[in-house]
Amino acid sequence: MVNTGYEWKSDLKVNIPDSIADTIKDGQEVIVAHCENRMGGALVDFGLYAESKEARQKSIDVQATQTHYTFECGDVELKLSFTASYLLDDLETFARPVNYISYQAKALDDKEHDVAIYFEIDPHKAFDVG
Repeated sequence: MVNTGYEWKSDLKVNIPDSIADTIKDGQEVIVAHCENRMGGALVDFGLYAESKEARQKSIDVQATQTHYTFECGDVELKLSFTASYLLDDLETFARPVNYISYQAKALDDKEHDVAIYFEIDPHKAFDVG
């Protein structure tokens, strides 16, 4: 329950107690909000969010045609490699913005984890639009 008294509040965050969070099942929740206006303005706008864990870079190894990264996110380690399949003797091939990406995720706690990897690139980086 959130009680703001007679003040307008914004960006108010309330943690759901573990005793309630443990009972939540996908698609089976009913969320209720009630705003009681005893004096002046009243507004309810709310949402639920989960704090996401960000991956922390643990190491980097830069080589001539490969770069290897190691990240840690919670109990998961991610190894990510960018590989360029060309050498400096062919400047036209060398100038193209193409790399091969490979990755490996490993649980650090010997448990199963849902892992999602999101890649995004600006199309202007891949094509000559000048």
